[in-house]
This record gives sequence, structure tokens and C-alpha cells, in this order.
Amino acid sequence: MILYWLINFLITLITFAFGLIPVIETPTWLATNLPQIFTMIFAFNQYLPIYEAFMAVVWLISITMTYKISKIILNRAGIDITKS
Repeated sequence: MILYWLINFLITLITFAFGLIPVIETPTWLATNLPQIFTMIFAFNQYLPIYEAFMAVVWLISITMTYKISKIILNRAGIDITKS
């Protein structure tokens, strides 16, 4: 069963890679296949914490972006948070 999910996931990734060549097709591909991708991730999540790892990455990226955006805004206001 795990092998079946892995093969389906790889087939989905391969079709995504070929769908990137014409860039206009990518949003259509995402809208069509995103529910299938999430279904595979959630079904495979019984064995590996893929969803938790994905959410941790999104959380770390959001913290980094929040820090950088606030640093830019504070620098515009004349406050430099990088100097000690």
C-alpha cells in the first residue's frame, strides 16, 4: 500500500514537472490535482508525519518573513533593530 501511494505521488510530481514547461498550464494543473495531492499526503500521514513537517516549514518561513518585513518597516521609521 505504501508503494502504491509513493508511485502515485511520483506520477503526480512527474506530470507537474512536465506541466511547468508551458507556464500557463500550471495553475490549471494545481487546481485539478491539489485535492489529490492532499489526499495522498493525508493518507500517507498514517505512516510518516509529512503534514506536520510541511506545517513546520510553513511556520518557519512565516516567522522569517515576519521578522524581515518588520525590520524593513522599522528601518523606514528610523529604528534599526540589527545594531546592539
